[in-house]
Formats: sequence, C-alpha cells, structure tokens
Amino acid sequence: MTTIPDAVSRPPKTPDLEHIAQSPSGETYYRFSVTYDHEGTECCVDVWAMSFADAQRRLESLKRTARLDGQIYRTIPARDADKAIN
Repeated sequence: MTTIPDAVSRPPKTPDLEHIAQSPSGETYYRFSVTYDHEGTECCVDVWAMSFADAQRRLESLKRTARLDGQIYRTIPARDADKAIN
C-alpha cells in the first residue's frame, strides 16, 4: 500500500466509508496509516483513531506497549461472530 502525503494528494473532505467506523458508544473513528522501516523495506500498519492527534498518541502507546499476539488466519465480521465454527 502506498500512502500519499496529504499536502500532495489533496484528499477529499471526508474519507470513504470503509475508512470510518462507529464505536458501540457512538464515537467516530478514522483509519490512519503508520509507516515504518524494517530491514531496508518500508512497511505499514493501520491505526483507528478519532483524530490525527489521537492517532499520534496511539502510535506512542504502540511504541511503548506493542506485542505480537500471533498470525491471523481468518476474519469474521462481528455480525457473524456468533455463527463462527471453532
């Protein structure tokens, strides 16, 4: 995935719907891209946050507390989680 800096890309006034999420308590979250270097290769991960400043705070939290939980094998939408077969 290539991220184009805001100053160059002139993004639309609102993100596409797949980059916006609503929390159960009604807060709006937006998807932000975080880029890092790994052994000479540029990589990125997504962070969901309420604002750019919130995304920066979450990045700082990641730097201090991140852990690897394991490989992801399947994604089940929350609406289908009760139907999942273990």
